[in-house]
Parts: sequence; C-alpha cells; structure tokens
Amino acid sequence: MIPVNEPGFGSQWGLRNLSGPDIEATHAWSITRGSSSIKIGIVDTGIGSNNPDLSGKVTVVGTTVIDNHGTHVAGIAAARGENSGGRVVGVDWNAQIVSGQLSDAVGTTNAINAVVAAGARVVNNSWGTATRSTTLTNSLTSAYQGGVLLVHANPYDNTTDPDLISNYPNDVGPWILNVGAMTQAGNAYIILIPAAAFSPTLVHRGTMSILHTPAATGALSRAPPWLRLSLRVRPA
Repeated sequence: MIPVNEPGFGSQWGLRNLSGPDIEATHAWSITRGSSSIKIGIVDTGIGSNNPDLSGKVTVVGTTVIDNHGTHVAGIAAARGENSGGRVVGVDWNAQIVSGQLSDAVGTTNAINAVVAAGARVVNNSWGTATRSTTLTNSLTSAYQGGVLLVHANPYDNTTDPDLISNYPNDVGPWILNVGAMTQAGNAYIILIPAAAFSPTLVHRGTMSILHTPAATGALSRAPPWLRLSLRVRPA
C-alpha cells in the first residue's frame, strides 16, 4: 500500500475506505499507477482541462461545453496523482482522456464514434435515455466489435423520470458493463439526486452510480486484452 499526498484523498473513500469496502486502489498502485499510452473516452459534458489534476491529459474531439459534471467524472477516472497544485487522485493516474460531448442521439453517436476513432479503449457513459435510437445502438455495437469496453451507469428504480429509469442504452447487449453504487458502509445506494438534462432526451444518471462508473472505467483502463474480452462477453 502506498501513501497518497493529495488534500482531498481522505474523502475519496471509494479508493481507500477505513469503515467499509473499497476497490483496493492503494494496493493496486503499488503495482501500477497507469500509463500515458492508455486513452479513456468520456462522453459527457466538456472537461475543464486547465484543472491542475487534469492539465495536459485531455484531448477534445468535436465541440464540448465545459461543465463541472464532465470534469468530476474525468477526475474520478484519471486525475493525476502526486502533482503540484492538485487536490484529488484518479484511479488511473497517468491515462489520457478523450472528451466527447453528450448531446442528443445523433450528437452523442458522433461523440462515441470520435472518441473511439481517437484511440479510446474504454468509454465511460454516465447517462441514459428513454428514447431508443438505431443510430446510437449501431455506434455502441460497432465500438464493441472493435474491441472497446463500454462502461455505463445503472438506471434507477426509485423515480418516475423516464430517462433515469430507462434500461437504454444499458440493455443494448450483454457486453455493456453496467455499474451500480454503494454507500460508504457497503449498502446499495438508491437515493436519487435530481439530474440536470443536457438535451431533450439524454440525461445523466443523477446519483452515486454516475460517480462509481468512472472509477470502474479508470480501473479497467489497465485491464489486459484477455480480461477486457471476458468482461465484454459476460452475460448480463
């Protein structure tokens, strides 16, 4: 286990939890802290690349609108560790980030295609929609067939918002990795925080699974090809 000198690390209990389960990040970092050769795709709002934890790590494809949500997601997955001026640490300290803008079905399809074309091997999707799109489905399927691991936030079951309870696009195929969430004590987390809509149809999953999803994305960015393949074909 290695110490982490970041002022906000004490609150990142998903990485090191003194009162419940965590992902054993500090033990993993004694083996590897990631690689700059790895690219993580994040389809979300735009990312604040001037943030000291993310500076020099973000490539933007297309046009993005910078927002705290996209920056937060990127930091969970890949904030640089042990850097001057930084506050937190990501799961993969050294991975590069490819940012695509969450939009309507067509715009989001274009973003997915662009981050994959830019070399992302894992793509984080902390959003969902009640409106099915053949174009979007085809884009996700094509990414999977090209060897990309798709990581999605689970929908919720304690709200009537159709976008938040919809299983789409999580149910496009058994090769999509769905990520849930838990509290610091290890209990399933189902409390809903109202989500902000960023298009008429596509919205963020508005509670803790959107924060756990990039943690999974960061961890899987360093997975060897055989492991990523086994995760991609595992039945839902």
